[in-house]
Order: sequence, then structure tokens, then C-alpha cells
Amino acid sequence: MKIIKPNSLLEYIINHLQTFVPVDLYVNKDHSKKLEKVIQISIEDLYKCFENNFFLSRCPLNIFDVRVYSIFLIIIGRNIYKYDPSSRLADRVYLLNRYLHGCDIYHKVKMPKEFFLNYAKNIVLVNTHYGNKLVIYHGVTVGAMNGKIPIIGDDVVIMPNCIISGNSIIGSSVTISSGVRVINQNIPDNTLVFQAENGRDLLFKENSEKYLANYFFKV
Repeated sequence: MKIIKPNSLLEYIINHLQTFVPVDLYVNKDHSKKLEKVIQISIEDLYKCFENNFFLSRCPLNIFDVRVYSIFLIIIGRNIYKYDPSSRLADRVYLLNRYLHGCDIYHKVKMPKEFFLNYAKNIVLVNTHYGNKLVIYHGVTVGAMNGKIPIIGDDVVIMPNCIISGNSIIGSSVTISSGVRVINQNIPDNTLVFQAENGRDLLFKENSEKYLANYFFKV
């Protein structure tokens, strides 16, 4: 996979920050230096994120693809936060991602090494444990309820417009169908989840078709 040069990418991000999240008339030198510090490691993390991704590993990596750029902003915001937790730059990168893509994933949220947002619009993720090879579609909320937060296992696909909240545990190799609400419930491993017609109960089937292999990641 190929990506544009770090210096060009750095300039691209700075221009976006100046345009969409202006604090002053320009990004100050301190912010520029912080971006320079993390840009290379963030590119490397992006490669690692997509190395087993069928969809993105078969072609040159295009930073102008909104799915790639939204994920890259999450990675770079997280790396800025790790480099300097008190920096306001991480907040600006987060706000940029929210403005451009409608993606509400704060830089304190520790995303797994390999994940994919198939369009980040209206995705809201609380800070919890997310297993590796996570696929999330638009309109998904993972949130807290009464101080309890869900835990997400490995190899999980969450289809559009799902809500996962409260004291829920999502096992590994789970696919959650569109519009499902998982609230204070546990989902066992290797499960395909549907919402029952009554709108309250969940229906479980064996996830034998390995849906993750159909949704971008090698299993």
C-alpha cells in the first residue's frame, strides 16, 4: 500500500485544521511540531490497521477516501494525546473528524490495532475495551448506562444503526444485524444477532458463515 508523503499529509491536515477548527488565524508552531512528531508513527499505525483488510490492502491507500481519512484522524489524535495528554491539539483533531465525517470517537478512546469504519457518520463510541478486527457501520452507538459500559470482543461486525449500552458483553466472532439494541445483555461467541419483531428481545443464530471475512478482514 502506498500513501502520500508525510510532509504533504502534514500540510493537508494543517490546512484542514485552519479551515474547519480555527483557533487563531494559523496553526501555531507548537501544534505544527506536535503533528510532525506523530505523523510518521501514525502513518505506520494506519498501515498496521489495514494490513489484513481485504478491501483496502488490494489497492494503493488513498487518504482522500473518507473512510481512510476518518480512521487516520482517530489514529493521529490518539498519538498526539499519548505524546502530550494536556495538548489541545488532540481536541482540535477530534473536532475536525466530527466536522468532516460526523465521527464522535474521542482521542481517549483506545481503538484496537485493526479496525474499520465503513463510513463514520453518526458513530459514537464510549471509552471501553474493543477487541481486534472490529468493523463498525454508520449510526452505531456504544455507550454507558448508569455508569456501566459494554465490552466488545475480537472479530466483531456491528451493522448500521445499532445501540450497545450498559452492562453488556459482546463475545468474539459476533455479527450484530442492523438496528439491533443490546442493552444490559451478553452475546455469546460465534453468534449472529437479530432484533425480534416485538422490538425488545434478541434472536441468536450461529455465526457460521464467518461474516467478518465478508466485511473486510481476513479471519
